[in-house]
Amino acid sequence: MPESDLKAKRQQYDDWKWMFIRTAELFEKTKVAQSDRVRIAVLDTGLDKSHPHIKMEIERVWVYDKSKRTFTKGASTNIVDTKGHGTHIVGLVLEYAHEADVFVADVDFDNEPNRDMIADAIVAAVKNKIDIISISVGFQQRVLGDAMERAIDYAKANNVLIFAAASNSGANAGRSWPARYDGVFAIHSTDTNGNPSGFNPTEFEGINFATVGEAVESSWPNHLSRSPAKLPNGKGLKGQDTKGGVDFSPDCSVEVKSGTSFATPIAASLAVFLLQYAKKNLEPKFVAQLKRYGTMQSVLKCLAGTKRGGFYYLTLRIHPDHLFGKENAEEIKRIIEAAINESG
Repeated sequence: MPESDLKAKRQQYDDWKWMFIRTAELFEKTKVAQSDRVRIAVLDTGLDKSHPHIKMEIERVWVYDKSKRTFTKGASTNIVDTKGHGTHIVGLVLEYAHEADVFVADVDFDNEPNRDMIADAIVAAVKNKIDIISISVGFQQRVLGDAMERAIDYAKANNVLIFAAASNSGANAGRSWPARYDGVFAIHSTDTNGNPSGFNPTEFEGINFATVGEAVESSWPNHLSRSPAKLPNGKGLKGQDTKGGVDFSPDCSVEVKSGTSFATPIAASLAVFLLQYAKKNLEPKFVAQLKRYGTMQSVLKCLAGTKRGGFYYLTLRIHPDHLFGKENAEEIKRIIEAAINESG
C-alpha cells in the first residue's frame, strides 16, 4: 500500500476509534466497582507484559496458568508472545473496553493454534465467570465432537458470549471454526465507513455482523518490530489462519494490521460496553437476558440498523441516527429493553 494511502487509512481508523471511545465515555461517567466489571477473555498467541501499553493496564489483566488450569493476576504469572498477534488483540480490548477485566490465554502449540488448549482455556473462562470470550484464531475444518466443540457448547450452556474471527480468504475459503458454530458471533471486517472488506468470507444467509478491521493500530512487542523499509516492495504481509495483511507503523511499539482477527476484539468490546451499560441502567433481569446469545444478537442488530453490503455494521457514534447518539437517555433504554423483550 502506498505510504500516502496507509497514512490516510490510519487517520480514518484513529478518528473512528476516537468516536467509539468518546461515545462510550458519555455512558461511563460512574466508576465501576471491581466486583461489577464485565470480564472478557482473549484466547490468542499470548501477551508481551513488558509492552508499555500493557504495563499501564496490568491491574486489569489476568493470565491463564496452564499448569493450574485457571487464571491468576497478570503481574505475577508468566506469559510470552512470540508472534505479536495476541499482544495486538489484548491491546485493542484494553483500549476499547477500558472498564473491563481482561483474561488472557496463550492457545498456541508449536506455533499453531491448538484445539485442546482452546478448549481448556474456554472451560477455565467459564469457571472464572467470564462474560465474553474473544477468539481470533480459526481452523478450516471441523472435528465433530472434539474438545473445542464440547467446550464451546459448555460455554453457551452457561451463557458465555463467544466472538470469533470469520477468516480472511474471501470467496476462496469459507467461514472458519469456531466462528462457524451456531451460537458463536462470527465477526467480519469493514473499513471505517462500514463497507465490507474484500477479504471477508462469503456471508451466510441471515444475520452477519461486521466492524472495522482495516488499518487497525495496536500494541506490538518491541522484540518483533521491523522497519517498513524491510518489507518486500513496501507491501503488507499476508498472515495465516485468520490473520490479515499487515503494515508497519513508524512507532516500533505499535503495528497497523488488517483482518477479521482485529475486528473481532472490537466487536467483543462493544458487547462489553452493552453489558456494562445494562448493569448501570437496566433492571437485573435484563442484564441476565443480555448474556444470552439470541438476546445479544437482537440488541446488536438493533444497534447496527439497516444492513450494509450484507452485514450489520457495528459502531458506536454520537449521531442521532445511531442508538447511543440519541439525546433522550430514556429513549435509549426503551429501545434496548424492547430489543431484549423481542428476542424472547
